[in-house]
Amino acid sequence: MKTQRTCLAGALAAAAALVLSLPLGAASEKINLDDINKIKTEGMKNSEVMDISSWLEDINGPRLTGSPNVKKAADWAVAEMKRWGLDNVNEEPWPNRNGFVRGWQNDKFYMAAVSPQAFPIPGTPTGWTPGTKGLVRGEVVLITETAEADLQKYVGKLQGKWILTQAPQDVPALFTAPAARYTDEQLGRMAAAAPPAAGGGRGGRAPAPTPTPPTAAATTPPAGTP
Repeated sequence: MKTQRTCLAGALAAAAALVLSLPLGAASEKINLDDINKIKTEGMKNSEVMDISSWLEDINGPRLTGSPNVKKAADWAVAEMKRWGLDNVNEEPWPNRNGFVRGWQNDKFYMAAVSPQAFPIPGTPTGWTPGTKGLVRGEVVLITETAEADLQKYVGKLQGKWILTQAPQDVPALFTAPAARYTDEQLGRMAAAAPPAAGGGRGGRAPAPTPTPPTAAATTPPAGTP
């Protein structure tokens, strides 16, 4: 028993010595604030990340493999890296070793209904869509089905037609504002609310009172209003 007590006392003394030595070791560690401040300065004042992103996304724009915008972005990247002082900056040759030479780029797209009522139709062609070589017209067919069984009824009926796959969105009229301001009375009640009592709630503070949300007044349009 005496031996066990001696061992236990020795273990506690060693643990206490370890605990006491930790703050001393941490306090003796020297923090290199100069280098930390240099890193912060580079990131906050000298960073070119946003400029690079703008050049690649806004100026050179979206690009498919082999498109003119790919060449444009590659030329810019090479020139930029050389400006940074990098050596041996080169572009990979195109076409590649597999002989793939095709590219695609959207220069212009326009679509509009012409009858029975003219109106523009916004949209964007998908990649690799062939050009129309000028303005073309055709009958429009709206097809929203996606299951193969439901598409069987269109077999042999779509030759030469324009196919729209998304139905027009239903945009309902809004006669009630989607947001509302607090009234003076509600703001007054919030300002006059008693401060939270000490010791209540989590962490020794009482939860803040929940203000009464504003109520939006619904307005019924007069008869005959579209």
